[in-house]
Amino acid sequence: MPRFLDAMERVGRSRRRTGAMRWDLHCDSTDSDAYVEEFLVPSREEHLRQHSDRLTGADRGYGEAAEALVEGPPQMQHLFPPGSG
Repeated sequence: MPRFLDAMERVGRSRRRTGAMRWDLHCDSTDSDAYVEEFLVPSREEHLRQHSDRLTGADRGYGEAAEALVEGPPQMQHLFPPGSG
């Protein structure tokens, strides 16, 4: 698990560098092997820019390294305030 946490710390730095105002990693209280990454960006458009304009090769590598340490594909949800997209 330390390798995963180290990998996710790099992901968190990447998220903040590319526009996230906040980043957190939470452990599921009912499953100690399950984690939830949460980050906040100012807008839906800003989040889209994170994927298209701002990711470097190193940023992509951080995400790939973290994903390589988990079983199965990550489950994702994108949550936005009403009327924002």
